[in-house]
Order: sequence, then C-alpha cells, then structure tokens
Amino acid sequence: MVTLPTDAETSTTPSRGERLLAALLVGAAAGALTLWIRLSGRSPFSDFDVMWLAGRALIAGRDPYAAVAAGFHWPLHYPLPAAVLTLPFVVLPQIWAAGAWIAFGFGLLAYFLTARGWWALLCLASYPAVDCAQVAQWSPLVTTIAFVPWLAFLAVAKPTTGAVMAIAYANRTLERKTFLRAAGIAIVLVVASFIARPTWPSEWRRSIATAYHFTPIVFRPGGVILLTALLRWRRPEARLVALFAIMPQSMAPYDAMPLLLTICTRREALAVAWLSYLALPFLQTRVGTGIEFTNAVEHNAPILLLTVYLPALVLVLRRANQGPAPEWAERLLSRAPAWLRGTPVALAAGRDAVDVHAN
Repeated sequence: MVTLPTDAETSTTPSRGERLLAALLVGAAAGALTLWIRLSGRSPFSDFDVMWLAGRALIAGRDPYAAVAAGFHWPLHYPLPAAVLTLPFVVLPQIWAAGAWIAFGFGLLAYFLTARGWWALLCLASYPAVDCAQVAQWSPLVTTIAFVPWLAFLAVAKPTTGAVMAIAYANRTLERKTFLRAAGIAIVLVVASFIARPTWPSEWRRSIATAYHFTPIVFRPGGVILLTALLRWRRPEARLVALFAIMPQSMAPYDAMPLLLTICTRREALAVAWLSYLALPFLQTRVGTGIEFTNAVEHNAPILLLTVYLPALVLVLRRANQGPAPEWAERLLSRAPAWLRGTPVALAAGRDAVDVHAN
C-alpha cells in the first residue's frame, strides 16, 4: 500500500476501523444513488449495463459483443477481460448489479482516501464523482491504483484510464514485486478471455472502430495547455494531468474523477467541488446517440476544461517539481535548467513511497 499526501490542517488520522466503517457507508450511499436513479426512472440505463449484458452472454456461451450491440445503444467498447473481471457482479439482476458495482468502487476508494484524513472524503463530493455514481462507471475503482499499485492490472480491462493511472504512478507500479503481481493477474484475465472466446480481439477492434467520440483533450480547443503539467513531471499527479490530455476520452464528467488525486488539502477539495458544480447548469446531460451525442460532447468539452481540468492543472503547478525519478531520467536531465530538472527525492528505505507533496 502507499501513503498519499495528507492535509496539514488535519490533526487526527482515522483508525482502520473508522475508515472501514466510512468505506461501508460511502459505498452504500453511492450504490443507493445508482439504484435510486434507475428505479425512479431518471435514467433508463447505466454504463455498467454493457458489462452485465456481456457477462450474461459469456455465461450463456454467446458472443458478448453481439449481445451488447443488440441490447444496448452503444457497442461494447471494452476488451473482453473487462467482462471477465465483472462476472461476480452480473449474477445479480441488472439494476442491482450496477448498484453493487458502484458501491464496491466507491467503498474501496473511500477506504484509501481516508488514510489522508477525514477531509479527503470531500473529494467524493465533486460533480465528476457524483456523475460516476449516476452512471455506474469504472473511474472510482481505477482511481485506487494510486493507493494499491498492483491494481494496475485493471489496465487490461479499462485501457484508457487504467493505463494512464499505471503510467502516472509508474514509480510505484513498476516496483518488481508490484509489477509481477499486477502482470500475473492481468495475464490470468487475458488467458481466461481467450479460453472463453478466442476471437475477441478482432471483435473488440471492430467495436472500437465506431468510437468516434473518443478524442484526446489535447486536440480540443485549449486542451494543449494541460501539457504544461509536465513542468512538474516529478510528481505523479502532474503526470496524471498531462496523460489525461493525450488520453482518448468522451469528455464526460466521470472521466475526470481520477483528477481528484491532485487535491492535497481540505480547502482545495472544497474549491474543486464548488468549481465542478459551476459546470452543471451549462452541460448537456440528457443526450441520445449518434449526432446528438457528438454535439453534446463538443458542447461539454470546453465547459469541463474550464471547470474541472484547468483547476487540477493549477493545483499541480502551485507545487514544487520534486519527487523520485529513474536513474536514466536523472542522467538525461543532468544538464537541464534547474526549473526543469526539479529536485530529486529518494524513496525512503523500507517504505513504498515518500510524501513529496508538501510544499
């Protein structure tokens, strides 16, 4: 496990039992929100429905990609290991499966966040987090890679944000023991997917060929500014922001949830949450498919850039460029200007990581 930055304002750290209770309560609340939205008819579907349809098809020995295409308004854009990974949830009825999935992701994330102090739960009050609960997305679970590096195996199920998290926190995910554990689980998932359906890679490629809405932010107006996060390249949260700029995504609010890791204090959490809700009156949240969805993405992109992504960039740029780096990077930048080279911080002996986030 790793310890991410703590808030200097926090005088007490919750005990493990208190954190576990908080995780159960947060998970239950997030799952209840997902269920309420579906059962009240406020949304006829959730993003987890594609995993439920794919998993049920796998269990029945049918083509999961064809099953999703026939039963959902979008193709299955996930590789088959995602469906294999979520099989324990698809034994539940469709709506309850989505609620259980989001409860698990939020609960796990809340447990690790509270290691930083109670204030860290404020991160889950931002609109991207609420949007994740509304649509039962993967982002809460994938965000935990920052705390539990061997969860980097999730990259084979969620190649976009999963790979970004694994790379941004590479100083932890590439530690020998961690890497071997993550790679072992990833291999098991991939092998199980081939056993279940040997033709899935070609079916997945055909599926993502229609994913016209996945465009990196760097190609959208103003998005290139996020690359200035590399001025703080030694910090994992800075690498996270820069990688988000080049990651193909639909610019939905839930995509940005991992950026909560740029928050280091209670004040920052409150400010980020407040700014994220400023976007809400201007976003197109009830959209269909095809041209209507494409237009909504183009409409929402600059709003989310201003209210979610740029605040994360500002938080990163306010901090010093300090942290551990591999030897080859140190050699490469040995003659670079001091403002670019930054300050090396060695990992403490016997610890997974050091806290390099304090100014």
